[in-house]
Amino acid sequence: MTAFEKVIQYFEEDSFFNAYKYRKRDSSFVQKFDGGYRKIDLRHVCDFCFLWLHPGFTIRFDFVHRWFEKYGCKPLPVQRGNYTVGATPKKYNLGGKYGGTYIIELNTNSFIEDCDKIKQTIKICAEKFFSEYKTPEDVYIHDILPIIEGKKELPSIGADWLFENLTICKVVAPENYEKLKDLSLERAKWLMTPNGGSRPDGNMVHYYDRLDEILGYLESLSVEDLMKKCIKK
Repeated sequence: MTAFEKVIQYFEEDSFFNAYKYRKRDSSFVQKFDGGYRKIDLRHVCDFCFLWLHPGFTIRFDFVHRWFEKYGCKPLPVQRGNYTVGATPKKYNLGGKYGGTYIIELNTNSFIEDCDKIKQTIKICAEKFFSEYKTPEDVYIHDILPIIEGKKELPSIGADWLFENLTICKVVAPENYEKLKDLSLERAKWLMTPNGGSRPDGNMVHYYDRLDEILGYLESLSVEDLMKKCIKK
């Protein structure tokens, strides 16, 4: 049994993890719900003396992503691993002195103590994060509405956020869809404009010339259509 497997075995002894199923292929604890999942990621690296563990927390609402699969440039299995919103312990000022990475000393008496510290952090963060983002409405309130109100900037990299935010807004607050669309298209144009000699954003390049087509398809779908496209698990 590897050191990481020992950690997982120790975590599973805690009743907190009864609500999750451990998934070995991506080292995560997954809790499925109708139309999506909550996931605790445990990225890790092991050397001779230490196990470096970097917890992460993600939520996926399937309807946000499913309709976009026909346009996505990534392989389908990768797209179906995309999450809607995520966080690390740093969001709750629990990043630790290594910037969110926790260390378990191997072959020492501190192994259990180290595991307990990380487990407690995971439990605190999971409870806070999964309570904060229970529904798509929560994503809209916390992450999208501040953009519409001019209190928060749109991302300065990437492209997926454009389609995800607009999908949530279409479902949750359709009255603000056009305003968010205008802001998003303005940001997309900025990302395609070389600034100071830099290149256009590599992600946006894949979609920019097809934005009218892609958003036209999104806008042709009713809320019921979007919900029907949820992945059945």
